[in-house]
Amino acid sequence: MPAKGWLSLGKGVMWAYMFALGMLMGVVAAIAHAPLAALAVGISTLFISVAIHEAGHYMAARRGGMTVLFMRLFVFELAPRRRGWACRVKRYAHRVPVGLVMALPNLATPWRPVFIAFALGGVVANTFQLACLAIALALTHDAYARMLLGVACCVTAMLLANVIPFKAGMESDGLLALRWWRHPPDPRAYPGMRALARMVSGTAIADMPPADAQALKGMSAMHAVWYAVKADQQRGEWAAAAAQLDAWKAAIPAAKPLRSALSDLTEQVRGEIAFAAAISQRDAALLPDKRALRAAGWGNPGLAPRCRAVVAWLDGDINAVIVATIEAMALADDCTDRSLKESERLIGEALAATPLEPAAP
Repeated sequence: MPAKGWLSLGKGVMWAYMFALGMLMGVVAAIAHAPLAALAVGISTLFISVAIHEAGHYMAARRGGMTVLFMRLFVFELAPRRRGWACRVKRYAHRVPVGLVMALPNLATPWRPVFIAFALGGVVANTFQLACLAIALALTHDAYARMLLGVACCVTAMLLANVIPFKAGMESDGLLALRWWRHPPDPRAYPGMRALARMVSGTAIADMPPADAQALKGMSAMHAVWYAVKADQQRGEWAAAAAQLDAWKAAIPAAKPLRSALSDLTEQVRGEIAFAAAISQRDAALLPDKRALRAAGWGNPGLAPRCRAVVAWLDGDINAVIVATIEAMALADDCTDRSLKESERLIGEALAATPLEPAAP
């Protein structure tokens, strides 16, 4: 899935300052009782509060009919699947919020109430967390009440940092909700988001309306190459897809932060070009190696069985091609991006229909 065009809910510099202040207040309140325990509680509160906050965004997105692409908690990324979750540890060279949820809206529903609820979902979750802490604090009468007070200070600081409208690198949740409440942007002002939302709802690249296709290609040079490669593959134009290698090399950003942000997409495109080249030249040695398959597999799980389909195709075993294509479609069907299954079906059919002997020039 291309890594651009979604709404990113993260925490800016002010969030860190306010949370640090709340943690300091909590540690001061608890340090006389148990210094090491106070430190452990502060660190644990950070992790748990961020997780609860992002879970609130996730639940609000799902309730609003949005397609959640993945969540990030510190260095952990979790992608929802139809059956469970996929998880990985991912570090970037560019600045990434400690917590975020990336989701796309449903084109069939009004965006305004959905984005307001999405923005405030984390605040609501932390409010519930704070209410539970208040009840526990009221029922605690020993020295551990200081620990609970410290935790409550941390959560309160996090709530304020998120609900107060401000912009410190990224918009706070409160500012985002306020903007959508007072001056809701026209969805047409987000052509890339609209195009991606249409795609993840199940529209294959080859079937995208011209305006959405242009929006996808305009998101970055790497997105333009990705679009061209997938469109060629879905039409069975293997040589044209393989010929995008030079364009792929030219599209790799020179700036390290942008190169880091597009790293997943870059690896996916490289794997797809290698896949097309193996078919075009009838050479299995050109298929992506294991490292490339691992790198591309996060957002493109069907590539590995599809490569096995190419090997079977070169061996003339059409039944094995069908079996591998079905496996690729099953893996794609497990993803929240509904276009992946249709893409795997189109590519599998195009591969099966490609004659093993290349056409005479």
